[in-house]
Amino acid sequence: MFSGARRYPFYTFLLVIALPLWITGLVVQHELNHLTDKLAAARLFAVLQGDLLQEISPEALTSVATQRGNQGVLRFSASGETLFLSPLSEVPNGDIERWKRRLRSGGTLLENDPLIAVGVTLDKTGGPKEYLIYFGLTGQKQPEFDQFYRLFWLMAGFGALVSGLAGGYYYYRVQRPVGLVLAGDRRFAESKDVVAAMIDLELVKNHDLHEMVDSRNRLLKQIFLDHSRHEVIFNSLHDGLFIFGADQRIIHVNFSASMLLGRSARELIGLKVSDIAFDASQEWVSAWWNNYGFSSKFPTFQASLQAKTGQEIPVLGSGEMLISPTGQFDGMLLVCRDLSQAKALQQQVDVLSKVTEQSPVGVMVLAVDGRIEYINPALERITGRSLDELKGDLPLFFKTDCMAEGQRLEILDAFMSQQSWEGEIQRVRKSGESYWERFILSPIVEKKDKVVGFTVLREEITQAKQFQELLTRNNKELEKLVESRVADLKETTDRLSDANQKLESLDRLKDEFLATVSHELRTPLSAIIGYAENMLDLPMPRETEESFLKIIIGEGERLALLINEILDASALVAGKLKMQFEQTLLDHVIAQAVQTLSGLAQSKDVVLQVELTHFEFLGDPNRLLQLVINLVGNAIKFTPESSTVRIYGEMTETNCVLKIRDQGVGVPQEALAQIFDRFKQIANPVSQKKGTGIGLALAKMIVEAHRGQIWAENRNPGALFICEFPRNLKELGC
Repeated sequence: MFSGARRYPFYTFLLVIALPLWITGLVVQHELNHLTDKLAAARLFAVLQGDLLQEISPEALTSVATQRGNQGVLRFSASGETLFLSPLSEVPNGDIERWKRRLRSGGTLLENDPLIAVGVTLDKTGGPKEYLIYFGLTGQKQPEFDQFYRLFWLMAGFGALVSGLAGGYYYYRVQRPVGLVLAGDRRFAESKDVVAAMIDLELVKNHDLHEMVDSRNRLLKQIFLDHSRHEVIFNSLHDGLFIFGADQRIIHVNFSASMLLGRSARELIGLKVSDIAFDASQEWVSAWWNNYGFSSKFPTFQASLQAKTGQEIPVLGSGEMLISPTGQFDGMLLVCRDLSQAKALQQQVDVLSKVTEQSPVGVMVLAVDGRIEYINPALERITGRSLDELKGDLPLFFKTDCMAEGQRLEILDAFMSQQSWEGEIQRVRKSGESYWERFILSPIVEKKDKVVGFTVLREEITQAKQFQELLTRNNKELEKLVESRVADLKETTDRLSDANQKLESLDRLKDEFLATVSHELRTPLSAIIGYAENMLDLPMPRETEESFLKIIIGEGERLALLINEILDASALVAGKLKMQFEQTLLDHVIAQAVQTLSGLAQSKDVVLQVELTHFEFLGDPNRLLQLVINLVGNAIKFTPESSTVRIYGEMTETNCVLKIRDQGVGVPQEALAQIFDRFKQIANPVSQKKGTGIGLALAKMIVEAHRGQIWAENRNPGALFICEFPRNLKELGC
C-alpha cells in the first residue's frame, strides 16, 4: 500500500484530508492540557487559601497538607532554609530554588509548568516570616472535560477508521489487482512465461478490473497458444533461422540453426553476423544489413558459415528486413539451408557419374516400359552402337533374332516380373563379329518397393571364355601333374621320415659317444696322474721310473690321438680342415702307420702282414697316414691275440684300392651300413668295450675328401675294409 502511494493519487487524497485533522487534534490536545493545568493550579491555590483561613500554625498547615495524597508541601524560612519538604515526589532543585526566589521577592506564586505550584507568605500569624508552597503534578485529568475528551477521541477514531477502510478498500479493489497485472507483465517481459504472467481471478474483487484481468488472461492464453504454434513451426523448419535485432545482434534462433552451427541458442544470442560467417569479407555480409534492395539483389545467395568447431558450413541463404507495426526498421531475418549434405550427395553423384562413364563394364538404363534411356561409352564400344542409335529402342531380349530363344524368354520373364537375372549370352556386334558377354538385369527400386526402371550391366567376357577353355585343359593336365607330385611328395615324406629316424638315432649315438669319449679321456688322464703322483711320492729304481714314464708317454700319445681325431672330425664336418694334396707313395704311408702301431700289435702278439702296393697318386700324406692308422688300429683292436692283420692293395684302370683284413669275428651284418656313421660304436667281441665312434667316421671323411669310397665286408674269418681312391684327382677337378 505504502509503495503505491506515489503511483495512486487516492492515497495522497486521504493523506491531505487526514493531516490537518491530525494537526488540529494535536493543537486541541495541547490547549486542553494547558487549560487543565491552569484549572488544577487555581484549585490548588483555593485549597491553600482555605487552609490559611483555619488560622493554624505553619506546622499544623504542613501536617494537614501532607495528609492529602495528591499534593506536596514545601515550607522554608525567610533566609531560604527549607523547613519542610513533602516526600510526595522528587522535585528538581532548580524548581525549588526558583519558587523560593519568586516568593521572597514578593508576590504570590502561581505556575503550572513544569509543575503546578502555588505559594504564599506566612507573615500574618505573628511568628517569624515563613513561606508555604503547595505543588502537584501536571496533566491530571479533570472531570469537567471527560465528555469533551470522549467526543474528541470518538470523532478521531471514526475518522481513522473511515480513512483505513477507504485505504484498504482502494488497496484490495484497485491497487492490488493493478499491481498483479503490472507484476505479471514484468514476469512476461523478462521470461516470456505466459503461465507465470497469468493472474488468479480470485484475487481481483473489483468487477470492472475482474473483467479486465479475465480478458487479459484470455489474451495471454491466446498469445501463449499462438506463440507455441509459432515456436513449433519455427523449430520444425529444416532451415536455420537467425533473427537479428536492431542492434545487429542475434536475438532468437530456431533449433535447426543451433544444429547447423553446433552451438546452443544461448551461445548464439548476442552474436553478430560477422561472428558466424566463415569469412567476413563475403559480399552478402556487408550488403545485407538495413538494405531495402537486398532481397531483390540477393533473393538467394551462396554463403559459408562457421561452426563451433571452426568447420566451414556451406549454406543457401536469404535475408528479409523486419518492420515494426509503426513502420520502423526492427531487425533482419536470415534463413540458411544447409548444403553440406546436398554437396556431398552431388559429389557422390559426380563420382558415380564418372564411375559409370569410365567403367569398363557396359551400363544400360531402361525405363519401366523397357525402352533404353542411357548407355555408357563402354557399352557403345562393346556393341558398336551409339546412344543416339539405341535411345528409345527396345532392348535385345524383346527381339527374337538377337540371342538364344531360351535365354531371351528367361530375361523377358524376369523383366515382366520385375526380378533380377544374371547369365552369359552370346551376341553379335554391329560389325558382325560374335562375342560373349555377362548380362545382369536388376530393377531400380524406390521407397515402398516401387520399381522405376532397370539397370543392365553387360561385360564382355570373350577372352575370359577363351581363358576358361584354356584353363579347363590346363586343369586336366595340372590334375595329372598334381597326382604325380603327390606321389613324389609321398616318397619324399617317407624319405624324410627315414631321415628323421636316422637323426634321432644319431642323437642317441651322440649321447653314447659323449659318454664313451668322457671315459676314454678320463682313463689316460687318470693313468698319467696316478703314475706321476707315484713317481713324486715314492722312491723307486731307475728302471721303474723309466717304465712309469713310458706308460705316461703312451697314455699321453693315446690321449693326443683321441683329441686329434675329435678335432679333425669336427674340422672336416665344418669344412675348416684344409687338405694338402701332393704326389704320395702309399707304401711309404703304410710303413709309417705300421711303425706307429707296432707297439700296439706287439702287445697283442698280432702280426702286421704288409704287401707292397707301389701305388702313387695325388693325396694328402698326413690324412692318408691318419686313415691307415685308424683302419689298422681298429683291425688290431678287433683281432684276437696271436693272429694276423693283412695290409695289401690292388690296381684298376681308374682306381687304387687299399684293403685291410683282420681275423676277428667280423662286423654284425645289420651294422655294416652304419659303422662309418659318426658316433656309431661297435662293441669289441674280445673286450666287450666299445670305441669312440670317431675313427671309422673320420676315415670315411678322409676317403671322401680324396673323392674315394670306403666300405666293409665280412670274411670268414674277420672283416675286410676297402678304400678306393681315384688314380688321377686332377681329372676330377681337385
